[in-house]
Amino acid sequence: MVLFISVTILAAVVIAYQDLRRADQPLIYYKEKYEELQRAYIELAKSHSYILETIMKNNVNIQPYLADFANKPPEEFNEYLRRRIVAMQLEIERLEYEKQKLIQK
Repeated sequence: MVLFISVTILAAVVIAYQDLRRADQPLIYYKEKYEELQRAYIELAKSHSYILETIMKNNVNIQPYLADFANKPPEEFNEYLRRRIVAMQLEIERLEYEKQKLIQK
């Protein structure tokens, strides 16, 4: 009788431990997916920032193609581009800093 109770308790502990290990697997999958998406977002933001900088340096006039800025002065559009570039660069730096903090943990 004692042997049956101890085997039952041991089986319950083993099953609970296996369930605990399996419970973390989806979290690991989603964590890896999140890190992959974050890397892709950083690369996309860098590319977008580079494109906007190139547009400004080469004086390419894309203002008529943007409905919000079609009827506004060019100075306002250039200011919008500058602010957009700075905002993206700050976002990139913030995300890279967060990524480095996660790696160091």
